[in-house]
Amino acid sequence: MGEIRSTLDIIMEKTKNLTMTEEETKELSRKELEGKIKGCVQRYMDNLINMETLKSELKKEGGNKYPELQEILKKELLERQQPDG
Repeated sequence: MGEIRSTLDIIMEKTKNLTMTEEETKELSRKELEGKIKGCVQRYMDNLINMETLKSELKKEGGNKYPELQEILKKELLERQQPDG
């Protein structure tokens, strides 16, 4: 009788020789950073963390390692601005 394999096993077998390019790796890192920043800003907006905690979490997430951190943070904050509020 044949062996029953999971979908994950089949996918892992088919992709074992694939590698990501440097550009794909950078894009994946940027998307992960965007998600982390978005989460930090949302917690701040929900008053779950204060400004000091937000700053320390952002520093911990990338500080000098990600030069685009400030750009992503500005974009995220601008998207949440409510002129009526």
